[in-house]
Amino acid sequence: MKVKDVMSRNVECITPESNIMDAAVKMRELNVGMLPVCGAGEKLVGMVTDRDITIRAVADGQNPSTARVKDIMTPDVIYCYDDVDAKEAAELMKEKQIRRLVVLDRSGRLVGVLHRRHGIRRHERRVVPGLHCVAAAVTLLARGVHPVGVHGGRPAGGEGTAEDDGPGDRVIGRRIVVGSAEGAA
Repeated sequence: MKVKDVMSRNVECITPESNIMDAAVKMRELNVGMLPVCGAGEKLVGMVTDRDITIRAVADGQNPSTARVKDIMTPDVIYCYDDVDAKEAAELMKEKQIRRLVVLDRSGRLVGVLHRRHGIRRHERRVVPGLHCVAAAVTLLARGVHPVGVHGGRPAGGEGTAEDDGPGDRVIGRRIVVGSAEGAA
């Protein structure tokens, strides 16, 4: 099976000159945690994640309306081509310890994104420390609020509701279990 058979095709990009507020809004609207950064002709020039926004911009006190994506993006992106074997791509993801892999065609144009959930590792359970803090910061940025001292919408003690967490996610202390195997407790 080739990567093009299992990848997500409807991938939206953001430009390097866009501000990080636009990136956060787009992530919220698309319900994604990463956006490829594309220049002319959908040529990949980098990637920006919700974590990049939180750690590289918000934590440094940058203004989300004026800070540019190009200043916080990761320029060296690990990618694969759409015509490679999906198992080979899965091995690359495992080796590099990444959850998402950008997919290019042989001309270097962005054509998709491969995620571990694309049949590579089904029904996996993983614990993501601090995910609610990152998601809350991106949500607040998208609403035009500068999230200083955000604790994922919860009081600093870590108690509160899990209403901002994704469907099927459970809060365990200050961590969220994302997804779960069918029948798992």
